Amino acid sequence: MLVSRGILVIIGGILVISVRSGFRQVQYMFHAKERSLKMQEQLREIHDYANTLQEEQQKLAILRHDSRHQLRVLAKLIESGHYDEAERHLRALRKEVERR
Repeated sequence: MLVSRGILVIIGGILVISVRSGFRQVQYMFHAKERSLKMQEQLREIHDYANTLQEEQQKLAILRHDSRHQLRVLAKLIESGHYDEAERHLRALRKEVERR
């Protein structure tokens, strides 16, 4: 009887250790999940920021292209002596820029 109680105490001790270990493992997994969710949110924010930057770069590329085109048009008008037309073109461009 003493031996059987001793075995029961040992088994009980092992169960307590197992339960504590399992509880620690569950806590660790919970914290790991929280960290993972935070990192996913940060990655989502970085992705959104990168998309915004890419869209702005595309807009700037279009603006550079349009600006070069307008400068070529003005240069040709001036080279060919069409100063009044170049001035009208500049005024129209100025109004367009002021609207933006």
